[in-house]
This record gives sequence, C-alpha cells and structure tokens, in this order.
Amino acid sequence: MYNDLDCYDNYVGSVIKDVRTFFNYLITEKNIPIGNYHKKFYVYKEDIEIITLQPEQLNFFIYDTTFEDSLSPILMKVKDIFVVGCTVALRYSDLINLKTLNLEMENKQYYLKVQSKKTKVYTRIKLPEYVVKIFSKYKNNRQRLLPYFNLVRLNLYLKQLCDPQQW
Repeated sequence: MYNDLDCYDNYVGSVIKDVRTFFNYLITEKNIPIGNYHKKFYVYKEDIEIITLQPEQLNFFIYDTTFEDSLSPILMKVKDIFVVGCTVALRYSDLINLKTLNLEMENKQYYLKVQSKKTKVYTRIKLPEYVVKIFSKYKNNRQRLLPYFNLVRLNLYLKQLCDPQQW
C-alpha cells in the first residue's frame, strides 16, 4: 500500500483495522478457525498537522488576478472550489453536491441553504459577491454550482495549487 498505491499511515492503519475486524468476525460469527496471527497486525496512526489559512492568504486566492492568469483551467476550477469551501465552511460531501436549488435570493442578497449530508442539519449562509461570481461561472454545469472532482483528485490538485514552486 505504501509503494504501489502511495498511501499514508492513517489510511493503511484503517485498512489493517478493517482486516483485523474481518478476521475476528470469521472466528466469532462464522466459527472458522483461522488462527490468531491477525491480532499481531499493528495499526499505524499519525497525528496530522492542521494547517490554517490566514486572511491575507485567502484574499490572495480570491483577488489576485496575476495568479489566476497563471493557472491551468483545471487548477482554476480547483481554486474556485477551494475559495468557496473556505468561505462557506462546508464538508466536501456537501460542497461538491451543491445545486442551483440550494441558492436563494432575498432582498437582492444571495444565500446558500444546505442540509448537511452527515448531520442532517440545515444551514443558511449569506454569500459574498465573489462566491456568487464563482457560481455564475459554472451555471451551465448540469445544475451543479461547482465543477465535480472526486476527493482524492481534488486533494492532489489542491497540493499543486498551494505549492509556491508551481507559481
């Protein structure tokens, strides 16, 4: 998993934990004598550093046109998703599934109304003008407010986007 798939410790650890659980299931529920070697599997875990964005850094991503002009079309879409995500603070699953139905207008101001996929809680967020402009860029995107990327691909592109050597 490390060499062939380029996985990290936390993911490998979660897979090993699942394998151990499966072997325990075989022994306890199905009464299949497979031995106890699976109990020696070690679950790797590392603490991931939480990186926060300073307001100046977010403003750079929002307003720097020179930076925008240097981006490929794919990285431009990723930047837009990143800016919207930082602004509205939604989980990836909620952010990537935003539809035009989630957009409301009241007193000439746009709002985003979302029900969280995980917690089922409704949230209503007042949108700044730059987010509305981003949504309008993708209005012909099959009723989605943002372009779709799967999480793994989006994370890879975000690493490229935030790498200063790429600029």
